[in-house]
Amino acid sequence: MSPKRLYLLAGLALAVAFFAVVYLSRITLRQDRARQEARQAAEAEENVRLGLWRLDSEMAALIAAENARPYFDYGAFYALDRTYAEMVDGAAQSAQRVPSPLLLAMPPGIQLHFQLEPEGRLSSPQVPVGALHEKALKVVGQEQLGPYAQRLAKLAQRFGPGALDELRGDWQRQQAEAEPILDNNNAPQGSAAFVQNVKNAVELSQRAKSVRRASNYNPSYEGVEQQIKEVVVARAVPVPEGAMVPIWRDGELFLVRSVRVGERRLLQGCWLDWAQLSLQLKAAVVDILPGAQLRPAGPQDRRSSRILASLPVILEPGPPLLVPYDDEAVGVWLALAVAWSGVLLSTVAVLALLFGAVSLGERRAVFVSAVTHELRTPLTTFRMYADMLADGMVKDPHKAQRYLETLRREAVRLGHLVENVLAYSRIERGRASAPPETIDTQTLFQRFASRLADRAAEAKMELVVEPGSARVHVDVSAVEQILFNLVDNAGKYAQGATDRRIHLVAEDHGRKVLITISDHGPGISREDRRGLFSPFSKSAQRAALSAPGVGLGLALSRRLAEAMGGRLDYAGSEAGARFVLTLPAA
Repeated sequence: MSPKRLYLLAGLALAVAFFAVVYLSRITLRQDRARQEARQAAEAEENVRLGLWRLDSEMAALIAAENARPYFDYGAFYALDRTYAEMVDGAAQSAQRVPSPLLLAMPPGIQLHFQLEPEGRLSSPQVPVGALHEKALKVVGQEQLGPYAQRLAKLAQRFGPGALDELRGDWQRQQAEAEPILDNNNAPQGSAAFVQNVKNAVELSQRAKSVRRASNYNPSYEGVEQQIKEVVVARAVPVPEGAMVPIWRDGELFLVRSVRVGERRLLQGCWLDWAQLSLQLKAAVVDILPGAQLRPAGPQDRRSSRILASLPVILEPGPPLLVPYDDEAVGVWLALAVAWSGVLLSTVAVLALLFGAVSLGERRAVFVSAVTHELRTPLTTFRMYADMLADGMVKDPHKAQRYLETLRREAVRLGHLVENVLAYSRIERGRASAPPETIDTQTLFQRFASRLADRAAEAKMELVVEPGSARVHVDVSAVEQILFNLVDNAGKYAQGATDRRIHLVAEDHGRKVLITISDHGPGISREDRRGLFSPFSKSAQRAALSAPGVGLGLALSRRLAEAMGGRLDYAGSEAGARFVLTLPAA
């Protein structure tokens, strides 16, 4: 099969494998992304549920406290010697009065408490009027009453004519969605309303003590607490108090309830400080919902799962927290990395093997072509001269001697070729060379100087040797083969030079000894330098156009030099070729 087809089939196989891995990777990443998104959505929803629970818990205490507040707290002062149902601002002036807890201290998160009467009159326990105002000044001072009066005036602007009906309508709409309020005038003893009223009355006596200690107003309280307990329990009349319902009105948040005292129906409530409360609520969930926002709930949000149970407020959680990768995600990425590494390594290995196989096949073809050409000429010479000599066709003894010398020269050349091929084959199979020995360069050159000189003489050239006195640790036979190949190449390619000398020079460079072989021939072109040390780099066509050889001598010489710990390089020169053999010094 041709190399082109091999590369095409290998490319198709690798493309199929590559696209298969890409497809599986996409599916795996898509599934992992979906799992991560589902996990993040579950984490975000869990944080939302936890955030709603925290927000409702934050508001529960405030709303519970306002729900438990008795209706008479909405008067600036209330009488201690009247029954529970009669403790209103309309009580006799002679009654002993104490300040409301709402006058003494404002609960946090509330701007103002107010009471809206059927006649449309708006009042507040924090803003007493008339004679009660003078009493309040003695208890809390003008600094505290002033801001409350301004807030009440602002609230009065919101609750104009007809405000009672509008607010009651808002309250009824909100109340219809919650539990119905207690609204009976004649609750029997033992009922929930009766029991609750009795408890409130009993707590009133305890509150009187605290008020007496906290205020500057000190009437005589002797026996008042016990009288209240006795009178209220005996004459308790229920006052239905509805539950506090949160209402948004003109961008402000109110808690409002309905109270019926006799035939009068009042609306009592408080104006919440939503700016302060929203900051407090967001601080409660900042660790799980850092981008949370709170906004008033509209009619379209009644069925929303993000609405608070305590307030008509929608929780907008904002962007969810990033969920860190879990072990399963890390395992997915690790598996993909391993899979892709395996595919890439396999691709490189297949391409390397394919390239090596194709290259080896091409080198074998070139080698067979070059060796065939290299053997054909001497074999033809052998056959022709041998037939002529055997048949007695050569009568002239001088000519016969010349033919015999030609046969001997061709035999030496063929022997050198076979020697190089066998030596390269041994190196390729990893067989060990002869053990190195320590020798000086002068003795080294003497061992094979005659052989090198004879090869130069065959090319009608002169070998000039400068051995020096350096000592090397080398395989002598390998050095001989390297130098013989270099001298042989110089005899082939520099044969037509005017200066017919071949220089062999050894120089000591410390830990290295450099042996230079140079000639005065045409040198080597830049194009030929690229494959200079590649084995079997000369085809039959190139061998026919140049000096004989298969292109193995320089490749073998470099491998032999590297096996000894040295190196063979082409250095070039201004005129001719110049090779440098680097050997380890002894």
